[in-house]
Amino acid sequence: MPVFVAVLSAWLGRERFDVMRIIGFIAVVVGAGGIAAHGLFNVHSGAWRGHILFLAGAALFASYTVTFRRSGMSPWQAAAIINVCSLLLLAPVYVLVFGADLFAAPAAEVITQAAVQGVVASIVALFFFGEAVRRLGASRAAVLGSLTPVVVTLLGIPLLGEFPSRWAWAALIVVSVGVVLASGGLSRAAPAPAERRT
Repeated sequence: MPVFVAVLSAWLGRERFDVMRIIGFIAVVVGAGGIAAHGLFNVHSGAWRGHILFLAGAALFASYTVTFRRSGMSPWQAAAIINVCSLLLLAPVYVLVFGADLFAAPAAEVITQAAVQGVVASIVALFFFGEAVRRLGASRAAVLGSLTPVVVTLLGIPLLGEFPSRWAWAALIVVSVGVVLASGGLSRAAPAPAERRT
């Protein structure tokens, strides 16, 4: 996603990136590729389809990130629009197609998912992300999201007992270094001007 955001920011917002930030974006891509390598090179596993879908989702979320930055809306306004539209467009279809399964699920699981997905992910996380985009700019906020696999991997050690391989550790280090560089942490150039708001 940060690479998609960077391309869109350069194209639509005329944001410019110095060499260090470009190297950072490349490192993020290389590190992410290393994390996903087992699925990319094993064509018989079918995992490559998931990677393509993930890239498509990243491109769509990147377009949202840049559009939000240029819109001038507040993070709360954006979260409200997304959630109301999702409710009106997706809820009726879901109830019609999967309603029986939903009503057969244990109440505790439904309530837990409603709280986590309906409040934490859909409202709180969207607000925090929107506020980060407003304060940092689209490309800097998006690149910080590349730390997600690093954080998840580290949490998986104590919570799930999952220990990454040496290859995965190397990829995570490359991603982390890439995030520092791509966010401008080591750049001497002045921050890029904010994207034009319409």
